[in-house]
Amino acid sequence: MKLKDKKREKEIDTRLTKLNNDIYQNEKGLGESDRVYLVTASIIATLGVPGKVKPLDKEDLKSSIGEDNRDGDILMRKVNSFLMKKYSYN
Repeated sequence: MKLKDKKREKEIDTRLTKLNNDIYQNEKGLGESDRVYLVTASIIATLGVPGKVKPLDKEDLKSSIGEDNRDGDILMRKVNSFLMKKYSYN
């Protein structure tokens, strides 16, 4: 593995650990497996699919309380779109 790749992996590990710890501190009701699912969904949503699904930007999240327009709803739509387009289900 190249030094650049190792450095990038280390940075990703560091950021994921920080994200996990932040979620643990701020979302006391979430268990360990729930945090894993939340982090995984966040990663998938921000990946996007080139030419098919625009990656989620933090500007897309508005903290709205409207039905089907909450941040979690937006995140899940991005995850569903990613899965559908990435694996050509439609």
